[in-house]
Amino acid sequence: MLYESWKAWIDAFEAAVQTGDWSDAVKHLSEDCMYVVAGGPYACEVKGRTAVIDGFKSSFAGFDQKFDRREWRAGKVRLHEPNAVSAVVMSTYEKDGRPPLRFGVDCHWFFRDDHIFLMTDLYDLGLADAADTLDWLESYGADLNLDASYT
Repeated sequence: MLYESWKAWIDAFEAAVQTGDWSDAVKHLSEDCMYVVAGGPYACEVKGRTAVIDGFKSSFAGFDQKFDRREWRAGKVRLHEPNAVSAVVMSTYEKDGRPPLRFGVDCHWFFRDDHIFLMTDLYDLGLADAADTLDWLESYGADLNLDASYT
């Protein structure tokens, strides 16, 4: 059941990213959920279902939607019964002939009664791909006015 709950969230999340309609995604979050991003320039804590969804909308408008193509893949998915899932998420972004922007993040989702009450994205700035990401943003992203912040 844990994997199915996580997969339902991932499917609803990706549908929301594609359509802008978050009504299905919100159903997978507890009212008191919290989203924590650690490491990197957009580290934050966002508390409450409405604030989390608003944060996602803001981040996607300021970052993801400024690219021509976005690919998001979860790998090394691990179930930590009875209530947690972790994965390494790899993202690729492409924009008008620039080199692709690629980076990974360690993600964790914690469930209570089949709803997510805590999500974490942990960026390790000591990894080579993190340095490459920061270099890409400086070299190729300045004119895009990118802002992936959630708050």
